[in-house]
Amino acid sequence: MRKIISKIGAVISSAALLISSVPTVTVNAEDEPKLLALAFDDGPNTTTTNAVLDVLEQYNAKATFFVIGTNINDETAKSVKRAYDMGMEIANHSKTHNSMTEMTPDEIKTEIDYVDEKVEAITGEKTKCFRPPLMNSE
Repeated sequence: MRKIISKIGAVISSAALLISSVPTVTVNAEDEPKLLALAFDDGPNTTTTNAVLDVLEQYNAKATFFVIGTNINDETAKSVKRAYDMGMEIANHSKTHNSMTEMTPDEIKTEIDYVDEKVEAITGEKTKCFRPPLMNSE
C-alpha cells in the first residue's frame, strides 16, 4: 500500500497538485482489513488523469474520480472511459466548479445534470455520487 501511495503522490506532485492531509483511521479489530479510499477531484485531463490511472492499474487499486463537466471533451472522454473500464467510480463534481452557495436550485440541478449526461454518454451510466465544488477551502 505504501508503494502505491508513494507513486500516486509522485504523480500528483509532478502535476503541481498538493495533498493537504490524509486522515488517520483506527481499526479496533485485529482481523479487520486496512482500507484506504482514494478520490481525485477536478479532472479529467489528458496528463495527470492518465498518469494516476497508470499507477492504479499497476497496483490493481481502485479510486473515485470526481469530474468537472467543462473539462470533458473528446480527448478527456477517453480518460473517463479508461477509468470506468478499469472499475473506477466516476462521480460528479459539477459542470463549472463554481460555488453553489449563491445558485438557485434550478441552477444547481443544471450543473449536476450536465455532468450526468456527459458521463452517461461515455460510460452508459449516470454518476452515483456528487461532491459540491469549493467546499473545505478547495
